[in-house]
Amino acid sequence: MDQPMLLWDLDDTIIITNPEFEKTNNYCAELLSKEVHGDGRAKQDLLKMQRVLDLKMVSEFGFIRSRYLNSWLETTHTYFKNHGLVPHPSLLKDISNAVRDIYVRRYENVPESIEVISNLKEAGFSMAVLTAGEEEVQKKRVIQSGVAEFMDEIHVYPYKTPATLQEVMMKHNKQHYAMIGNSLKSDIYPALANNILGIHVVKDTWQADQYDIDMTNPLYKPIQKLTEIPSLLKTS
Repeated sequence: MDQPMLLWDLDDTIIITNPEFEKTNNYCAELLSKEVHGDGRAKQDLLKMQRVLDLKMVSEFGFIRSRYLNSWLETTHTYFKNHGLVPHPSLLKDISNAVRDIYVRRYENVPESIEVISNLKEAGFSMAVLTAGEEEVQKKRVIQSGVAEFMDEIHVYPYKTPATLQEVMMKHNKQHYAMIGNSLKSDIYPALANNILGIHVVKDTWQADQYDIDMTNPLYKPIQKLTEIPSLLKTS
C-alpha cells in the first residue's frame, strides 16, 4: 500500500496546551474565590461552573478566543451576582488579561514530536496540520513549534468534524490518509467516520475531547508515545 498522508492535530499532540489552560483556570478561580471569600474555599465550585459554561460555548462557537474569555467573564458575573456582589472593573481586567495570555504565550513541544515528524518527512511521508481554533493563533503556534517546515499545509477550523476532515482530504486528493491526535471527538471519531487510520495519542484530557468510539475498529490505533508511530505505519 502507498504511504498514507499524515494529518496531525496540533494541541497536545505536537505542543503541550491543556496543562497551560489548567494553570490559567486555577489562577482565575483562586482570584475570584479570594475576592468574594478572602480565601480559596470556592475554587473548585468556580472551576466546575466555568467548565460547564466553556463546554457549552465550545459546542456553539468552536475553539475561538472569545468563547474562552466569555466563559470566565460569565462565571465571574454569575458567581458575584449569586452572592449579592458586583465585580470591580479591575478584577474583570485581571481575569481578561490572564485569559488572553493563553493565546500569546509560547508552548513547549510534546517530547520527541520534532524528531518523529522530521524522521517521517525524511522517510517520504506527506504531512499537514489539521487543528481547531482561530487561524492566526494556530498558525503562529505551528510556526513557533518548528514543525511548519515539514508540513505541506496548515488547516484551521473552529472545530473538527468528519465533514471538515473530508474537506481536507479532498483538497489533497491522496489515496490513503492517517489522522494523528489526542482527541477522540475531534481527531479519532472523524478519522473512523471517513474510514481512515485513526492514531490516538492516549493521554489525560478534558471533556470536550471525549467521545464514545468503537475501539474494536481495526482502523483505531492507540499509542502512548509519538515514537511508536513509524513502526505502527509499517504494519498498518
